[in-house]
Amino acid sequence: MAGLLTAAEIASMQATQATAWPDSAIVTRLSLARDGMGGMTNTPTIAGTVAGRLMPMNSISAAELLGAAQPLSEERYWWTCAYTADVQVQDTLTVGGQLLYVTEVKLDVGWETAKRCKTTTRNQGVV
Repeated sequence: MAGLLTAAEIASMQATQATAWPDSAIVTRLSLARDGMGGMTNTPTIAGTVAGRLMPMNSISAAELLGAAQPLSEERYWWTCAYTADVQVQDTLTVGGQLLYVTEVKLDVGWETAKRCKTTTRNQGVV
């Protein structure tokens, strides 16, 4: 029976994985800033750039919604990146000019090799 993976084996797997990330994402995060009138406002700030892979969730991941009498098209993707990458729920990712909203972050807690993020993209006014 095989034993657990060692820290060195996990580090080796992470390093191998890091050489295969074909995409890059700009991570934008909302932060609170004073609005000058005694209140606060959410301000988008760039949190960094993360290498990873963008893949459609499945062939039927698109959804048609109706918002304010306008058709909305929503597509779902997986963003897979390094386990240590700073990507959080409610961040936005810009990958190849496409804006993606992070809705969930799943960690591969068994081996700690990658972080998988559920993302959506919305194209408003698609006819």
